[in-house]
Amino acid sequence: MDTGTRYVHALYCDDIREEVGGKYSLIGMYGSDLVIQSPGIVSLPKLCVVARVVTAIHHPFRELRVQVLRDAGDQQEEVISTGAITLPEVRDFPADARTVDLQVMLVMAPFAVAGDCLLRVRALTESGVLEGQALRIRHVAEAAGGQPTRH
Repeated sequence: MDTGTRYVHALYCDDIREEVGGKYSLIGMYGSDLVIQSPGIVSLPKLCVVARVVTAIHHPFRELRVQVLRDAGDQQEEVISTGAITLPEVRDFPADARTVDLQVMLVMAPFAVAGDCLLRVRALTESGVLEGQALRIRHVAEAAGGQPTRH
């Protein structure tokens, strides 16, 4: 990894569970698409995002906020945000650390889906915006005979 690079990596899943020993289990992970096979507005009990924001140890974040945006057609809305994140001091990391790696878990419960949209994770920093992976939500209903139809 180029230690001068900053980035955000996002994983989308149905649930995040804390395990013994401080570990987390991600349940029902999605790839690039979430396909909903019901007509009309659907309310998912929960949709979660794990965002990992990384920067070089010699270039620590001075400001950081992570947000999830929903793009639907011409409309964009902020679904959830961390607000300003309290950042660790560089001195709190091991002497041989090369990066500062922060993990943020965002839970949207319930999460309503009215049609096709794109969820995007981005990190707002003092030096600009970092864009993470998007999750495309496709709303597909089954027509008579079991064939999917698009909404």
